[in-house]
Amino acid sequence: MTQRAPKRFLRRLLEVLILGSVLRADPILGDPVSAPFLGTPFPVPGRIQAEFWDIGGEGAGYHFSGNPITNLFFRFPESQGRPGEAMVAARGCAVLQSTEWLSYTIDCKEDGTYAIQLKTKGPPTWVEERITGSTESWTFHDDEAFLHVELDGQSFPSPVPVQRTMVMPRIWISKGLHHLRLVADGIADTSDRQAGPTMPEMGSWEFFTVSVDWIELAPSMPPLHPQEIAGSTLGFRDGPGTEAQIAGSPQLVGEIASGEIVFLDGPNGAIRAVTADGVVRTIAGHPGNPVQDGRGTNAGFGSIVEVTFENNDTLLILEKVATGEARIRRLTPEGEVSTIYLGQPTASLEDLRPGVYPQSPPIMTNRAVVLNRMIVSPSGEVQLVGTVQDYRFNIVGGSMFFPVWIPYTRYVWFRLVNGETERLTDRDGVEPPSSLTRELGGGTRLEREYVGRIIGEDPPGFVQDLLPGYNVFSAIRSREGVLYAAIQAGRLHRLDPDSSLSRLQIAVVGHGEVTGAPTGYVSSSEEVQITARPLGKFSVFSGWSDGVTEPSRTLHLQHDLRLTARFEIEPHWPSGIIPGTIRNLGNRKLQFSIRGGGNQGTYFYRLERSWNLHDWQPVPTYAIQVLEGWAGGTSEHFYVSTSEAKLAMEVSDAPFFYRAALLSQ
Repeated sequence: MTQRAPKRFLRRLLEVLILGSVLRADPILGDPVSAPFLGTPFPVPGRIQAEFWDIGGEGAGYHFSGNPITNLFFRFPESQGRPGEAMVAARGCAVLQSTEWLSYTIDCKEDGTYAIQLKTKGPPTWVEERITGSTESWTFHDDEAFLHVELDGQSFPSPVPVQRTMVMPRIWISKGLHHLRLVADGIADTSDRQAGPTMPEMGSWEFFTVSVDWIELAPSMPPLHPQEIAGSTLGFRDGPGTEAQIAGSPQLVGEIASGEIVFLDGPNGAIRAVTADGVVRTIAGHPGNPVQDGRGTNAGFGSIVEVTFENNDTLLILEKVATGEARIRRLTPEGEVSTIYLGQPTASLEDLRPGVYPQSPPIMTNRAVVLNRMIVSPSGEVQLVGTVQDYRFNIVGGSMFFPVWIPYTRYVWFRLVNGETERLTDRDGVEPPSSLTRELGGGTRLEREYVGRIIGEDPPGFVQDLLPGYNVFSAIRSREGVLYAAIQAGRLHRLDPDSSLSRLQIAVVGHGEVTGAPTGYVSSSEEVQITARPLGKFSVFSGWSDGVTEPSRTLHLQHDLRLTARFEIEPHWPSGIIPGTIRNLGNRKLQFSIRGGGNQGTYFYRLERSWNLHDWQPVPTYAIQVLEGWAGGTSEHFYVSTSEAKLAMEVSDAPFFYRAALLSQ
């Protein structure tokens, strides 16, 4: 074993060197080269353990900012482990601070659009210590941070701040080898929050990190294409397609034996149905009718709370009555409406309303219950769910004890038997499943918060937005697998997967804008014209991320595409690195001379820094000391009014390059 180990090591090293020579993008001798840590690239689709980033050292497999981390996470000197082990956490994660990145070599098995899911330990955390007399308490606060991924240098930002589970946008990846980079940007530095004493033996940077467990790439589900099938202007009229009129946003209920989709047209007080080809008919109800039983359009409904199927295409309609009572109606497939319940059930509950203390035996009070849900069990039993505004009793301690009544919503369940309600004592307090989240099948579901969205899960748990840019009011899938949705008032749509749809995402770097970019998906047959326009006197368009330099261009999208429009400041006097003027004096002192407008006016600058002379970032706000000339401001925005000024400032000990960027003059 010990004799063969060196051979295995040499074989592994040879494989890495060969693969590294294949993957290198620039053949210049001495450039940093990254290669897979495990010897072979990670396959796509598949999962990447975040701590297995490429070998190759600083600037190739990773970038390390130089800030140490102790206590919760550990960074070891490279002499104690493999190159890059400085960013391995104690529990098998990659720990990142602002500006740091990790690179992974991947092998895509097939051309396609992929979604990227990140599993993290959550957002960065800072701690607040409170000391009251001899008692101390710790409060941990989540803060905001952002990660993004890069594929072969193209950036794909996350649409949301760091969460425990994150999904990046759809990314087109061609077959073959690629470099995927995970970049930490904008991780909050809350060391100046003045939150009281910090935890003992902890520096101001220790909690300002993001730990990433794994990265997974999976094929994206095809986006959905909305096709209008019925509805036009708001109103009430039966008929085919655009001849039909619907009021408000239809609430889809389900499918009946004929294949029609039943929906509630609330503002019109009607239960209606639509065929697969868009023919709308009214089953019962008519706008303006009083509440009355009857057949078809002669029937009238009140304030409808919920509609659900009973059996054999029979519908139950729950209505709210102004007096607090509930009315339940039955609607047959033939359109006959009849009232099967009218009233308000009561329940004997322990009375703990304010001013009433727990007693033995407890004080019981007969309470009115407001019905708001109907659930039909598989056996056909109709269950009703109502709510009561109730209270819990508690005693809060301190220098003295005092009573507290805590309000909460209590659920009470009944069964409907022959027009009467019977309490289901075994279901008291159980909250019913939400009627706002409707499982649609096929890996697709409707999520509702303030507005709805249709998302897909493939594989399960891998959430992808399938219909961005639309508010989904209601949706349902037919027995044949067709997805129907109400995404616009007065109209009904069917949603079909369409792999020919693509999305154009635009990013802007610098002072400019891009016009003409579509907000949603577009077909490959559509022509997209976009234009990059500089904003400001000294801003110029320098080119697109794919190498095109013309500001206006026409696109035919064959797959998802992300383009970055870059704008630069181009003043009369060139900005950038000023040779011989910015020098680091050591001991965190930086001194530089810089030109100003003199009699021509004032020049405004921003100080930037880089660790590699390529990725430039604004210098954090530092005070500027004026040694000679008229100047003022901070490192983020300072001015020079004389023809030249000599400035100095204290900076971090990190080995950065510095430059002054001219903002305006």
